[in-house]
Amino acid sequence: MKDHIDSVTAVLVLADGSAPGITVDIDYAFSTLSTVLPRSLASNTAFMFTNVPDPSLSNFSGGIIPDVLKDARQFYFDNPIARLKDGSRTVDLRASEQNTLEMLKNLFDWLDSLKPQPMTESVSLYDSSQIIDDKIADILANKDQAAIIQANIDEQTTKLQRPPPVSLSHCYHLVLELYADWRTNRGLPPTPRVL
Repeated sequence: MKDHIDSVTAVLVLADGSAPGITVDIDYAFSTLSTVLPRSLASNTAFMFTNVPDPSLSNFSGGIIPDVLKDARQFYFDNPIARLKDGSRTVDLRASEQNTLEMLKNLFDWLDSLKPQPMTESVSLYDSSQIIDDKIADILANKDQAAIIQANIDEQTTKLQRPPPVSLSHCYHLVLELYADWRTNRGLPPTPRVL
């Protein structure tokens, strides 16, 4: 974009309006789009939702579209060929074709009304966005590494706080030998060994 595009007249986001709900890819695309587009280009952005015979049947609710693009134009395109494959009647197909032609006319009228917007701000925002994404990725990686180190520290601390297992058997045998020597030195009979 830096090297080849000085200005942009419009951004048209094409999405399947019949897709069930939002996907991770769509969410990422919308958040990236809202991050890199300058506010001046937001008014030159529109959504075209395909496979939607009626706007009320679109699976894209207002909550999916980023705030900066809430007022963006929305065009609904019903694919008449796909409907023909579904076994739609010819009457429905003609109505769908007429609606599609009207939508395309509205789209081209909207495009003709727009003024080109310089891309310098958009490229700068995109570069800034990439730097931020890289820093976030580094922070998350460091956070994961810190969590692993903290878990190891906690484990070692727990081990150190437990009293070590002590074997007194060698002390017991030493005491018995000393006691036996003491009895011998006193002239007493040796004590019977107990195992």
